[in-house]
Amino acid sequence: MASHRLSLVATNLAALLLLGVVDGAAQTSEPPAVDMDDLIQECQQTVRGKNHTGMVWWVPVEFWEATDPASREHFDPLREYTTIVVAVGRVGAFGINWSSEEAIRANIVLRDADGAEYRPLPNDKVSPEVQAMPSMMKAFFAQALGQMGESMQVLFFPARTRKGGPLADARSRGTFAVVINELAGDAQQTYSWKLPLTSLSPPRHCPVGKERVKADWEYCPWHGVRLNEPEGGARPQ
Repeated sequence: MASHRLSLVATNLAALLLLGVVDGAAQTSEPPAVDMDDLIQECQQTVRGKNHTGMVWWVPVEFWEATDPASREHFDPLREYTTIVVAVGRVGAFGINWSSEEAIRANIVLRDADGAEYRPLPNDKVSPEVQAMPSMMKAFFAQALGQMGESMQVLFFPARTRKGGPLADARSRGTFAVVINELAGDAQQTYSWKLPLTSLSPPRHCPVGKERVKADWEYCPWHGVRLNEPEGGARPQ
């Protein structure tokens, strides 16, 4: 139920952002071809520190595209960034003390597959087309999710590594992580993603038992056999 509610929130948010960011874009009623519940579950992780709560949500451009497949080109400005939404709070006797934007920016990095780290981009390093998005998103989060929504910080990181490759490509093989220092109850907590995302990939099945398997698996965990890439599936980086 919670996942379904967040799916409705996220889908409505995407529609709102499309209206605000796209000037004169034609709106369509074409339904999403992607299961939004599955996509959100893959992209979102729960902060797990002792006496702490919150979430880390990677929002790939494919999320926005899935809400309006006919207007994919209008989301092109977002391809220049890796978008991460974060909320971290300490649970106390009288409620949750949520971390400020300044605290989160100072204590979070994005780590690529080679171990290189990247800090959130300052606002003046984000394109004008994208700069308005955080305030719009936070206003929507606050209305839909209350105090937690008010404390969700929208951060933009580079889309490419220092070597020039994609930092987080939802449809290609790879890994990346969000690292939170100090704020979540431990000296450091790491929230990792292994790609590609199953919700955006063609179905894969074990050749032996025919079980459905995840897109990022190389071997079947039940039979130990190597899995074949589906036709038109994940691209190697």
